[in-house]
Amino acid sequence: MKVILIVLTSILILACQNQNADKSKPLVTAELPTLSQKFEKFESCEELNSHIQNVNKISTYEYSRYNQWFQSEWGNSGGTEIVSVSAINESSSEQDQQVAGVNESDVVLKLEKLLIVSRKDSLEVLSYDINTTNINVIKTYEMLEIASPRLIMMGNQLFVYGYSNANPDLIQVRVYDLNNNENPLSLKQKFKISGFLRGARVIGDNFYLITQDYLKENVSLEKETCSNTFRPAINDLSLDLTKILHIKSSDQQLTAATQSYLGGTSYIYISENNLYLIQNSLNWFYWDDRIKQSIYNNFTLVRKINISKGNPHPVSMGLVHGRIHNQWALHEIDQEHFALAVTERNSTNFIDVNHFYILEEKKEIISIKSSIKDLAPSETIRSVRYHENLVYIVTFRQVDPLFIIDFNILEQPKLLSELKAPGFSTYLKPFLKEYLLGVGHSATEQGFVNGIQVSKFDVYDPIKPELIKQVTFSESDSTALYDHKAVYLDEAQESVGIPLVVRHYRNSMSHLNRTGFVLLDFKNDLSELNFFTHDDLMSESCKVKKSEGFIPGWVNLDVYRLYREHDVYISVSDFGVQMHNLKFELMSTVKFKNSINECIVFGI
Repeated sequence: MKVILIVLTSILILACQNQNADKSKPLVTAELPTLSQKFEKFESCEELNSHIQNVNKISTYEYSRYNQWFQSEWGNSGGTEIVSVSAINESSSEQDQQVAGVNESDVVLKLEKLLIVSRKDSLEVLSYDINTTNINVIKTYEMLEIASPRLIMMGNQLFVYGYSNANPDLIQVRVYDLNNNENPLSLKQKFKISGFLRGARVIGDNFYLITQDYLKENVSLEKETCSNTFRPAINDLSLDLTKILHIKSSDQQLTAATQSYLGGTSYIYISENNLYLIQNSLNWFYWDDRIKQSIYNNFTLVRKINISKGNPHPVSMGLVHGRIHNQWALHEIDQEHFALAVTERNSTNFIDVNHFYILEEKKEIISIKSSIKDLAPSETIRSVRYHENLVYIVTFRQVDPLFIIDFNILEQPKLLSELKAPGFSTYLKPFLKEYLLGVGHSATEQGFVNGIQVSKFDVYDPIKPELIKQVTFSESDSTALYDHKAVYLDEAQESVGIPLVVRHYRNSMSHLNRTGFVLLDFKNDLSELNFFTHDDLMSESCKVKKSEGFIPGWVNLDVYRLYREHDVYISVSDFGVQMHNLKFELMSTVKFKNSINECIVFGI
């Protein structure tokens, strides 16, 4: 109890210091630590084990693998018809992805005439026909070994991966061939890798899975692991191990190899040619006399790994002041340059400031080529989006400043404008050419968050951006805040949508008012077009429990993905799939067999 009181008191003191800090004080930053000049591997398991022992002698502190759990990309996740499987139809609505040509995983895959839905312990494979609006479950595949599996396609092969139910420190990977028969999935191969998930991507015939493990003393290490492990880039006490599982497909054969880097990874960014491992840390160097006065000095380490020829090989690395908010903070401009937006906490007055860097690679070292520094003192970056030669950055403390920066001239990026608006956006997306979509939180003038907010900005003239409209859902939450795959984008229909959970209060008790997927008319002031819900697919007991507020937290039991193909909307929930026409009239429904027990998944 005393420890808890001490921690709470410390937090309150630091909060007061942050509120009352003298903004006139110069911003003081610690000296960056020494960076290794080249990539070197450990020569043997004996040498790697010796390094582990030395680190443990220096400090008894052990890094918990769970302290970065929230940073991972992990999502929360009738008759039989023979179908022909091919790519998604071009007329369909689109899901957002960070880099063109680089496929990201999801919990639902929509292919032409085929829908694959990942559930807690199974995969539902459905066939659908938008002309007849028929939809049927072809087969249900049990996934008892993998918890809430994620899905990603590589050619005609489906990769299914997730944490092992038997061992949460292990990630299982299953590769299936897609067949044009009554058994559409046939298992081709299994792989496994230890650690916590940091992300997965597919580029052409290459699958990359990045994990973060922890090295323990006196643990038996495989010889192959030791010989493929690079030394730490900086002299710190980290025993985190970043692993890259690379699976390549050639002549219908799958080959796998693992490469490791001593040092953690908070986020990944992958272009068609390069993979970037990005490490944030607040306390790497707390034992260093230069910065022992504060644990709030922070740095970002970037390792750049070339993957243009399939097999990963490191090419450069660099350190900068500040921490990134998520994967969207980084953008590759060309083979030698990339951009990075960071927030840095000052060590003397605890004020946050924000920087935009243009970084350059020269002779294996990444360094700052140019920058715009000290944006929005006392605020932190909440979202970043790159589009052509512009970057949109949102920071927040009490209001939502939207910064627009032009980096067309790499030697001299230019701050074009700053627009203040209520609340803040955690997701940004250029939409319909001249507009910018923002999804985030509404907030009071004092900075208190009070619900989901969707914003429409006119950025046709980046020097004079305008806030056109904001719509707020009071006492609400959405998975779109942290899962960009959940956002519905439809330029043809000029509409957008997000999953939504709305609460209301009665007699001081919280109750779920409605859960589902809201569709908004983006072109015409964000008016609500429809609210898709699968409430009719729930069991009566589940409906009662939901209405009485027994669903813990902000769990969305309802529609979490929405698609449009031609004149048909397809909505997906843990209970089933429905098809509606453009007038939002229900055309067909399929209910998952064990959906009656879905409420039990959440402990009620």
